[in-house]
Amino acid sequence: MYNLAVSGGNNDSEKIRELFGEKYTLTDDLFQTNVLVVCGTEEAEIPDSKLLFAVCDLTENGLPDSTLEFCADRGIAVFGRTHDPADGKIADDPAENRSDYSDDGICDYSDSGDHSDVIAIVAAVRDFIENGNVNGETGFPGIDLGPFGDDMSRIVIMMKGIDDPILLAAMMFSGLDVRAISGGLSGSHGLALVALREPVTHIPHVDGITKVRVLQNI
Repeated sequence: MYNLAVSGGNNDSEKIRELFGEKYTLTDDLFQTNVLVVCGTEEAEIPDSKLLFAVCDLTENGLPDSTLEFCADRGIAVFGRTHDPADGKIADDPAENRSDYSDDGICDYSDSGDHSDVIAIVAAVRDFIENGNVNGETGFPGIDLGPFGDDMSRIVIMMKGIDDPILLAAMMFSGLDVRAISGGLSGSHGLALVALREPVTHIPHVDGITKVRVLQNI
């Protein structure tokens, strides 16, 4: 179960609560949240919390560059609608973005109302939270290994100042049964996603890694 906090308020606020549904618990404590949804304000307070790993940016003009850099330096992924789809960001037409959640109605792109872009962002955030994939994020490169499927574990590794995220990830987990690795660079920030056919019990310490998330197929 993940904790979701909503900061600010606009026409998207209630739709966000509806879309994330019962799988996420709403909280008012920003320092106990995993996902922060920023609605209607560009001067967002982003908590410097180790628990926080995703921000859903629903501001009109996008969060300031300083806020995006703050998040990237701490391994916090920021998903927003005001960014260029040519760079792997959210597209103007949400049907261009893949979703694995149409079976439960959470992200059904048949919604033709004003909330279509919000639906696309929620799909991208859920894909990141539940599968480790990054599509439509602002500060890290796009990576996608598809649905969790039969993988036993997935490791999301965020880093700064490392030249080859894929090589680093391969070295870190060289003794394990790795199915696939995806990764890349965006400026000085790097990202790698490792899919394994076995559980993970130890994460090696490497300088330059800002955050590691372990997803287990329970």
